[in-house]
Amino acid sequence: MPVPEEPERRPRFTRPWIPLLAAAGLFAVAFASLRQDTVRADDGVPPVVSTREGNFELTYHVTSGSLSLYRVDVPRADVRDLAREHPDVAERLRRELCDQYDVEDLAELQEHYADEIEMLRSLGYL
Repeated sequence: MPVPEEPERRPRFTRPWIPLLAAAGLFAVAFASLRQDTVRADDGVPPVVSTREGNFELTYHVTSGSLSLYRVDVPRADVRDLAREHPDVAERLRRELCDQYDVEDLAELQEHYADEIEMLRSLGYL
């Protein structure tokens, strides 16, 4: 009795970037659904707040709580967080943002996004 030939096995994904695109698409859909209600006119707190001084820009992402200091005069490819290298500038701009939104600490702004933050945590993004 002849042994049947085993069919040729094909890799599960012939192009390795396809699963990455699918994951990115799912993230985009989840993020877009959050964005619909994120910017609220009644409280005036956008999801990302920032301020500039000279060539420095301090950005605070309210939902993630991350604070970053960048130079706006460098090419986008060379942009990196400078908060550790310039703590005095970062602190001065952080205080300016606190004054702008009338809070003691920028973390207080997260109260406006409690539902969104909880959803992002439940999805594993935070």
